[in-house]
Amino acid sequence: MDFGQRLKYLRTTRGLPQENMAKILNIHRATISRYENNQREPDVNTITRIASYFEVSTDWLLGVTDIQVPVEELYTNSTNLKMIYEIYSRLPPVDQDVVIEFMNFLDYKYAKKSVGIKA
Repeated sequence: MDFGQRLKYLRTTRGLPQENMAKILNIHRATISRYENNQREPDVNTITRIASYFEVSTDWLLGVTDIQVPVEELYTNSTNLKMIYEIYSRLPPVDQDVVIEFMNFLDYKYAKKSVGIKA
């Protein structure tokens, strides 16, 4: 999907008419129509306001990624999760696999302990 399709998808799934969206963004209704039909591109400030209103990432809105939520939400505001992600993303794929295997092992180990089974 391109920007216009994504914008229309967000707007219509919320049942939001173009007129209402235009008021929210303080722009003309025709501008919303032009965005959705890829006849005009919004400026950076407008893209940011749209993403913020619909609680999606600007990367998703622009078609850079298929991950709709902002990365910050994936971290759930946890410094440790952010650090783990940043380290993990720098590892080569073979080592990423080792990390996943170890995490699965720990999950299995502690799941057994929570039900009183020795690992």
